[in-house]
Amino acid sequence: MDKKAKIEQSILEEQVYAKLWMLDAEKKAAREAQEAIDKRKKVADTVNILTWQNDQRAHAAQVEADKRAKEQAMLKEQWQREIEQDKEAERQKFILNRERNIELIQHNAAEKELRAKQSDVEKARDKQLLDAALAREKALAEIEEAERIKRRNEVIALQAYYKQSESDKNAYEKLIDQFVQAEAERQYKMREAQWQREEQAKINLLKDVYNSREQDILLKQARKREMEWFKENERKQIEASIAQQNAEFEAREA
Repeated sequence: MDKKAKIEQSILEEQVYAKLWMLDAEKKAAREAQEAIDKRKKVADTVNILTWQNDQRAHAAQVEADKRAKEQAMLKEQWQREIEQDKEAERQKFILNRERNIELIQHNAAEKELRAKQSDVEKARDKQLLDAALAREKALAEIEEAERIKRRNEVIALQAYYKQSESDKNAYEKLIDQFVQAEAERQYKMREAQWQREEQAKINLLKDVYNSREQDILLKQARKREMEWFKENERKQIEASIAQQNAEFEAREA
């Protein structure tokens, strides 16, 4: 009866530990330290109970050693086999937990690397858009500067030409005033057009950035749903595996 109670207690403890592991895996990383402390405390309590049970069995065996020597030897041999089986079960459980922890660490590292790559891609794309806008503005400025130099050379040539004729001084001055006025209007229109192009370039850049951010948010949401589905599927598989192990153990016990 003690052995049977111990086996049932061991099965119950394994089921509780398995359930606790599944629940702990879904909690935040900030609580892992406290959960590890609680787990070590439970393991220590279990070891103390097993030690007390061993002491009680040793005492009972000493009292009945004289009248049940042969039976004690058989029980001792059986008990040794059970200890070996318990050790093997604990070893398998340790290996399984270690593999699960390794998989979780690898998954977290891969997710962190993916987030870093996504951030680098976003920064590179924003930089490319900004560089393209600056390049367009620089090209427009160079074109305007070349046009301004060309007009200035034309004005200088006209000034040199009209200065050669004193009789056409009044006409020259009038023509110069008209040309200066036309040049001022043209420069204002060009500057206004440049302002409009710069404003439109800024608007287009902001639109591109917002569209990119929206696509990234949708992609992150899809990946989050995929991870939730993966965790739920893994939880169901673990529960099914535990149920199968319990059924197999009950069959072996029967």
